[in-house]
Order: sequence, then structure tokens, then C-alpha cells
Amino acid sequence: MSKILVICNPFAGGGTSSQVLKRYKTFAKQHPEHHFGFYTTTKPGDYSGIEAEVIRANPDIISIVGGDGSNNEILNVEPVRSKKIHLVPAGSGNDFHRLVYGPVDVDASFAKVLSSDCQEYDVGTCNGRYFLNVVGIGFDGSVARETMRMKLPLLSSKWKYWVAIFKNVLFYKSVETTVTVDGNSTTDRLFMIAIANGTDYGGGFKVSPESDANDGLLNLVKVNAISPLKRLFKIPKVQAGKHLTESFVTHELVTNVVLEATTELHAHLDGEQMSAHRFDINIQPPITFVV
Repeated sequence: MSKILVICNPFAGGGTSSQVLKRYKTFAKQHPEHHFGFYTTTKPGDYSGIEAEVIRANPDIISIVGGDGSNNEILNVEPVRSKKIHLVPAGSGNDFHRLVYGPVDVDASFAKVLSSDCQEYDVGTCNGRYFLNVVGIGFDGSVARETMRMKLPLLSSKWKYWVAIFKNVLFYKSVETTVTVDGNSTTDRLFMIAIANGTDYGGGFKVSPESDANDGLLNLVKVNAISPLKRLFKIPKVQAGKHLTESFVTHELVTNVVLEATTELHAHLDGEQMSAHRFDINIQPPITFVV
């Protein structure tokens, strides 16, 4: 018998996760040989509530119902990272779920929690905060920030995201940024910087197609300043992961990287927005996923 704690962000996927949770509870009732407990987060940043429930329940497995942002929030609770992790896709992107489990199938994902198979995946930290999939800085961070702040109630999260993408394609101003890897620094006007563990983010954009989330390394992808017209025409190449050969793109494997700018830079960690003048990013020991 396994002790499984299911943690659900009820707002993930525009509320889709609440419907997924109902189906998950039906699945749990069909498997009385395992002990399922359920915790629904009460607010964004419900760290103390999650921590208290994990300590109280002391589960073997923590099953997260949500998207990439939900995964990020829950994995930033220290006791969570020592447990086996299982993911149920209920967000707008579900990029890391796709990396671990393949094509998204919500009902099939429930059964994975009963698997005896496990796989370790790398994690990273940015300014002390953990991330599973990616840190996106510059253009990506500005898109994430505007998506979260957008007051268009009739638009879904996905449509808000695309509105923010096209606005920033046209108007985002590249920032002079110093990037330091292994003590070697370069300064350039950069449109976008991704420090990726996974290959995809933003709901399927293959920004770092050569990433391997099991190799103990992060992939640093830098995009130099380019014109709005060129940005627009290169979007399909980024979606397909065919952009790494472009003259304005560089990429390398790193274990730690520091980014600094005199202008405050906007960023996102697995879709969760943050802003700073300096980002200190490091690979961390892997965590275990039930697969």
C-alpha cells in the first residue's frame, strides 16, 4: 500500500484542475488498497499550508494536479522535494509533464501514480528558488509578466499568452546583459535568455531542443537583439526547435550561470514571474518522479 498525497491548485488551467480533481477522486475510490489524501491550495503561494499538510500526512508519493506553475510552487516547499513526485496535467501548458510522461492524457496519468517505476530528473535554482523546466529572462519574462497582469476576462489564459507574445515581439526592447559562465563574462544586447532543463515551454515552444533533463546540466540559450520583423518570422522556427543554427542564437551546457543588467530584467521560472537586476542560476541534485 502506498500513501499518496494529492495536492491540487484549483485555479490551474482557468479552473480546469478542479474538474480533473473530481475525476481523480473517483479513480482513488477504485483503488482502496492505497491510501489517498487530498489537499487543495487556498491561495497563490500557499507554502505554509502545503508544508503543514506534507508533514502531517508524511506520504510516500506527492501527486500534483496543475500545470508548470503549480509544479513550481509546490516543489519550492522543502519537504516535498524529498518525496517521490507524480504529475497530473491540468494547466495551460503542461510542458514538464509532457517531458516526463509523453503526450498529455489526463485519465491515463492517474494510473501512473500506482507505477513502481521511478526516474530521477534534474532541478535548478534561480536566486534560491527551485525550477523544474526553465528560467526565461528578457522577452520571455516580459511575456509572462504581461500575461499575469492582463485584465481581459473574456480571454482564456492561452489567448492572453498569445496576445502578450505578439505585443512583445513588436515592442520589447533588448537589454544589455552580462552573462558569466565559469568565470568568463560576455556583455551583449540580448533579446532573450533561456536557462533550460526541459526542451519545451510556453505550451510547446521548443526553445531548448537539445536539453536532457537527466544529464546534470542546464542548457543556456541566448538570442541577440533582432528586429521586430525578424522576430515575427522566426516564431515558427522556435516552435519547431529549428532556431539553434541561426547566427543570432548561441547555446551551451552549464552548471551555473550569472546574468546581470543595470536595467531590471523580467523573468519567469516555469511560468512564475519574477524581476531582478541579477540572476544566479545553478543545477541542483535530482528529484525522483514516479513514471
